[in-house]
Amino acid sequence: MKKKLTTTILAAGLIITLAGCGSSSADSGATDTVVTADYDETVTEDTVTEYDSDGSETADAELGYTEEAYSRDTVEEVSDASDSSGSDSYEQKLIRTVNIDLETTEFDDLITNLETRTEEMGGYVENSEVSSYSSEYTSRWASLTVRVPAASLDEFVTMVGENANVTHTTETTEDVTLTYVDLESHLTALRTEQESLLGMLEAAETTEDIIAIQSQLTEVRYEIESYESQLRVYDNKVDYSTLYLYIDEVERETAATGGTFWGSVGTKFKNNLYRVGQGFRNFAITFLGVLPITLIIVVPVVVICFVVVNFLKCRKVRTGKKLQEQEENGERENGESEKEDALS
Repeated sequence: MKKKLTTTILAAGLIITLAGCGSSSADSGATDTVVTADYDETVTEDTVTEYDSDGSETADAELGYTEEAYSRDTVEEVSDASDSSGSDSYEQKLIRTVNIDLETTEFDDLITNLETRTEEMGGYVENSEVSSYSSEYTSRWASLTVRVPAASLDEFVTMVGENANVTHTTETTEDVTLTYVDLESHLTALRTEQESLLGMLEAAETTEDIIAIQSQLTEVRYEIESYESQLRVYDNKVDYSTLYLYIDEVERETAATGGTFWGSVGTKFKNNLYRVGQGFRNFAITFLGVLPITLIIVVPVVVICFVVVNFLKCRKVRTGKKLQEQEENGERENGESEKEDALS
């Protein structure tokens, strides 16, 4: 029991000594080496050498793989030291996203050109939605989500402006450098911890130690996979910028407003004049489009109305003639009766 207690105390003292050496070495830029040495010397050596106060070697004591001889807090402290000392040396990680509203008179050609140039620049179309229906009132439209290499983003935006009329553009840039560095630091510490646990697992002798180490090892591996997945997502977003393109098919591209007062007035006048002309054009198209139906419905109605009106007129004439004949007959009868009365 005394020997075991002595061993535990010596192991704890060795960890504290190595941690102090690790923190001082971290300031000089050798953080990764310190962390590895800390774990290797703590958990992989089978023996530890004791020394007297004068520095002479006394005896070797066995180092047991107990929970006191291993602590994740030590890893996290060294990881924090690595974050503070090496974060400035990392490359800046920027996620750029661009939204562009377009209008074009060459709808099909523009879609084909955008897809072709995207492939030529090493990008890909992540999502595509294209309308295939158009009428005199509604035109075709398309929505594209394009991913291009970050280095080619400005070139791609310029190319879009040269092939279509850009009506609206927004761009956002998200700096994820600090988050990325933090994830990498945690991942480095976890991988070091995994190597230490594997060494402990090989040297473990009891079933309880094996089960405990395997449980801890499973948790560490799960965290490593989670951090690696997050880093891959960030790498993809940083390496490939995202463009959201909204395309409208038009018959006439909208003219840009002039910089001066009269230039703005002239542009507005032209746009409104075009709208008026389009209004008359749409009315003519609608009228001519429904004209056959109108003729089919109106002509029979006109004929029926004409027949009815003529019939009513004829009937009225006949009725008038009858009344006139009746009046004339009545006058004749009255005259004859008067003559008879006079003769009598």
